This record gives sequence, structure tokens and C-alpha cells, in this order.
Amino acid sequence: MIANTPLAQHYRLSAPLSTHWAEIDCKTEGCRHWQLGWVTTVDTGTELGKAQAGFIRYQSGRSFREERAGDTLIRFVFPAGQKCFIQHRRQKHNVTYLKSSALNSHLNGGLIPVERDQWLDNFNETSHRTTRFRQGG
Repeated sequence: MIANTPLAQHYRLSAPLSTHWAEIDCKTEGCRHWQLGWVTTVDTGTELGKAQAGFIRYQSGRSFREERAGDTLIRFVFPAGQKCFIQHRRQKHNVTYLKSSALNSHLNGGLIPVERDQWLDNFNETSHRTTRFRQGG
């Protein structure tokens, strides 16, 4: 074991939605539904299908036309140029790389932020040491 290195290292990647991601609109995303339009088919013979059709008709706020596609199937045809039903997100901050530290084990669950390359190097080195230890070398 290397001096001053804890036997057990812990690693985590962190990119919480609330701090690292931002919602973006379909146009900014380059969304195919926004560019070309789309079709959603629902089966109104089921409770789920009835709820989906009700949402599209009365709550979605989107333009569409309805086409019958069978006894209980309805195709909702949405023209291009409007928000689809997908919630698009873009990463606005880099992922935070965390590793354990014997020096600050009482803070933040013992995890400290480190640079990506340092995290990868340390992770690889620790994995290699652990493998050698388990193999008796």
C-alpha cells in the first residue's frame, strides 16, 4: 500500500439536473418533431388511451388534426414548428468528479471535487493496486 493512501477509495460522478442541466426548446435542440411534425397514435379503447387523447385534445395546447385509424385507434397528426412532448435538456456545467480523501472524511461524506484527469488517473491507479492486492501481489 502506498503511504498516506487510504485502503478504500470511493468515487462518484455528479451532475444533478437542478444545477448541471437546462431545459431548451425544440428549435434550439434541432428536434426532428419540431422540424418535420409527428404522429401520435392512441387506443381510446383503453383507460390510458382515453387519458392520452383527453390530454392532447384539452391540455396539450398544440395544433393537430385527428384521423381514425381503426375502431378505437386515433392518430393525432401534429404539424411542424411546435413544441413536441419531449423535455429537451442540455448540460450547462461539467460533470463534477469526486473521490474520497482521508484528510476530509468528516466533510461532504468524505468526498472532494477533483479534476477529470486526476479522477481518472487516481481511479485507474487504485483499481490496478486493488487487483494486484487481490491476486496476492
